[in-house]
Amino acid sequence: MSKQTLTLARDLRIDSAEALKVTLLSLVDAGETVRLDGSRVQSADTATLQLLVTFVRSATQLGNRVLWSSASRPLLEAAELLDLTVALALEPSAKAPPDRTNSES
Repeated sequence: MSKQTLTLARDLRIDSAEALKVTLLSLVDAGETVRLDGSRVQSADTATLQLLVTFVRSATQLGNRVLWSSASRPLLEAAELLDLTVALALEPSAKAPPDRTNSES
């Protein structure tokens, strides 16, 4: 089984969901281990996150692995707000580093 990396777009919104769905379906059908790169994501709506959850579930049910190489702060915040972190298989290693701009000395 080979490994594919899919770099997610900057904006994950419903108007681009159909194209993302086609890409995700082809990866599920190919039986690939998929590494998702969410480092560029600046916005994500509920519909697109639900699409990603469906992809993770489908891939897992077929015995494929879904891994995250990274996830941007906006992506993580959207997933956490909707309580989808576990469903998206966002592991701690994929989480963005803490924001140190407001850290106290």
